[in-house]
Amino acid sequence: MVGDDRAQAPPRGVEPAVPKLRGRRARLEAVAGSHNVEFARRLLSDQEVASRYRFANAVPSPSEVERALWERALAQFVLIDQRDDRRVGLCQLTNAVFRHGTANIAVVIEPDSRRKPWVLEGVALFVEYAFGSFPLRKLYGEVVEFNLAQFASGRDRLFVEEGRLRDHEWHFGRYWDVSILSVSREAWLGGRHRQRLIQRHEAGS
Repeated sequence: MVGDDRAQAPPRGVEPAVPKLRGRRARLEAVAGSHNVEFARRLLSDQEVASRYRFANAVPSPSEVERALWERALAQFVLIDQRDDRRVGLCQLTNAVFRHGTANIAVVIEPDSRRKPWVLEGVALFVEYAFGSFPLRKLYGEVVEFNLAQFASGRDRLFVEEGRLRDHEWHFGRYWDVSILSVSREAWLGGRHRQRLIQRHEAGS
């Protein structure tokens, strides 16, 4: 059982709402079709992305890319800009431990779209999907210090920093801190980001 979320669940006999995968600007598509799989592979293989992701400047082999894409994955979606149907990122839900109600969330965005404000809408859609689809109480993400700027608009509103590993990872000629960010089910259900999403869907946007 996950916390006290029964008050948020639909009553018996009422059909539950399916988590939305489309926002005003962002859209999520499952990594299933060949086009989405190929995009995800290219994104994780990109040298600039690899330098900021788990490969830390090493050139990943095809087998390493496949492991990064599929190993311990519970759900993953490609993030798409609805204005031009351009694929710009990958959202992953991994390492779920249902006994504790936790999972890891990772978001990888191509360089040209990394600081676009609407990308946060796609991340919010993914968080809504995770909490709406699985009995999870908290999502965790590890973010290297130089990547924190990507999430500046969501920090303290969507994500909370629970801890920091000092001088933990080596990138670009020096050691960097790694922040452990989290979003809890309780905070998400009562948060402004979720309410904005719901209002937009109810308005038909």
